[in-house]
Amino acid sequence: LTMTLFMVYLHTIRGFSAGFAGSVLSFMALVSLAINPVIGILIDKFGGRLVLIGGLILKATGTVAFAFVTTKEQVFAVAILMAFGDSANWPAQTVCLTRLVDEEARQKVFAFSFMALNLGIAIGGIVASFVITAGNLLSFQRLYLIDALTYLVYLTFAISLPSWVGQRFDKEDKQSGSYLEVFRIKDLMRLFRASILMILFGYASVSAGLPLFITSVLGGSPKWLGLIWAANCIGIILMQAPMLRWLEKHSPKKTLVYVGLIWASSWILVGLCFVTPWILILPLQITSSVVFGIGETIWSPTIPTVVNSLIPDHIRGRSNALMSLQWGIAGVIAAPLAGFLFDAGLAKLWVAIMFFGCLAPIPLINRVHFGEVTQK
Repeated sequence: LTMTLFMVYLHTIRGFSAGFAGSVLSFMALVSLAINPVIGILIDKFGGRLVLIGGLILKATGTVAFAFVTTKEQVFAVAILMAFGDSANWPAQTVCLTRLVDEEARQKVFAFSFMALNLGIAIGGIVASFVITAGNLLSFQRLYLIDALTYLVYLTFAISLPSWVGQRFDKEDKQSGSYLEVFRIKDLMRLFRASILMILFGYASVSAGLPLFITSVLGGSPKWLGLIWAANCIGIILMQAPMLRWLEKHSPKKTLVYVGLIWASSWILVGLCFVTPWILILPLQITSSVVFGIGETIWSPTIPTVVNSLIPDHIRGRSNALMSLQWGIAGVIAAPLAGFLFDAGLAKLWVAIMFFGCLAPIPLINRVHFGEVTQK
């Protein structure tokens, strides 16, 4: 419901500068960087289910509090709470899904999970477009409270999971594992570095920079955002099943290279907004969002499947937590980069950086040996 409105809410509703809004996202990313290694240890020790339950409680609490922040100090305090929740939720959820199914079925499960996620985002975007009104604080507060309620609904499902889903690795396996063991998996580290770049110039910039670009640089309505993300998510829902069949016939290396090319193409469409009539801006943004979604239908089921095929079970929590760090690292850079360039009137440069940035990970991806564990 509120994923794409963070900077818009702080900047246009609460009156903070775009630079400050970007710095808050960077601060949250730094908090995630600090806490993620601990989250990985907790998952390996206590299991994903308990960590997921705790993360959902923190996220729901933080979302409620965020609706009522008025000072910078309050914003940062709530940001810590929300960052803790996000840092726990994603790797814990991934580990739970991994342990629910056999390795052969993981790609399909991750694809279905991603499709369900986007169905929720699509519905959330549509709901948000009806709930919020430009410049109306009460409408945004109402939306954040509804968003908090959705985390509580998810919490009931997490609690209902069978206890064995959340158990740590095989208790007969005496290996305790360490992050040093994770770092020794060379192909995992190559994939980690490539993922940072893909997330930075893909997801992180779309989430942190594009909403502000649309509303502040192009002068679009906040209501556009709901329509744009809804188009993205509906496209993903429609394309995920046929894309999954296509993925089964192609190597992970080739498909991940295609993601870089597809996402770069989506930024070309964003850049065309500078030279097209006003009436075409929204259709262009919607088209760009759908094109980006094609890449997402490849990326989201492929990355967790490949990662979990490269690692032994006793370091699964640490490995998935490490991969979650890519979001924190990308977030540290993406939000302030967008805020700084927009404040400086360099929006065109920002779009160009996004385009070339999506192509940068391709050489790293080509060096990964998929399907085998290579250690130093």
